[in-house]
Amino acid sequence: MIQSLSKESETAGLKMNLTKTKIMTNSIKVDITMNGATLEFVNEYTYLGQLISPKDLITKEVNTRIANGWKKYWSLKEIMKSQDLSMALKRKTFNTCILLCLTYGCETWALTKSLRDKFAKCQRAIERSIVGTKRQDRARNTDIRMKTKLTDVLLRIDQQKWRWTGHMMRDKQGKWCKAVSEWYPRDGKRSRGRQCIRWEDDIKMTAGPRWRRVTQDRPQWKLLEEAYAKRHTEIRDIL
Repeated sequence: MIQSLSKESETAGLKMNLTKTKIMTNSIKVDITMNGATLEFVNEYTYLGQLISPKDLITKEVNTRIANGWKKYWSLKEIMKSQDLSMALKRKTFNTCILLCLTYGCETWALTKSLRDKFAKCQRAIERSIVGTKRQDRARNTDIRMKTKLTDVLLRIDQQKWRWTGHMMRDKQGKWCKAVSEWYPRDGKRSRGRQCIRWEDDIKMTAGPRWRRVTQDRPQWKLLEEAYAKRHTEIRDIL
């Protein structure tokens, strides 16, 4: 199969770089050779800036996003920690640069309470660094937020997921992301114990079990966005 795809690519003027071609599987590994070179198996890889992995994907992706957010923050430390620049400029820099690094690809995440706490702790640490306080100062998080007025990262994650969900389900082009969200496995058995958080679980809590129908009503879906985005202290966050 891969050999035929390689030949078709060469016919179209494309050539596969075997040194950069990797293979990932959640089944049995079988050696694949092309043009005398054996392709390498990997357990995870990054595609278009987002981590792909068959095991514990969300946790790894969240850790990567937080690390990238801190890298971006320290690359902008001349602005974020300056005593001469206004808080409005720092807030705009955070919202347009750092926040995007933290929330890239968040529309596809199924976050547990511990993962949401990681984002909250990261943003609180960034805010303390901006205003120049330490944890030993015992400053209240609400007081620091009143000074910085940064966009809440958890609020942005929820807004992005809700808006993208409505856009995806109303799409008429038959994209694979919609097909995957509607797919229901009918073979196999569920493992014992508590099940993992699914991507649609928190959406059901706001829009109900028939949320796919609700997405077709754009005004109604828009009205439910605020209710969904502000449920940080409700049952969803204790899952």
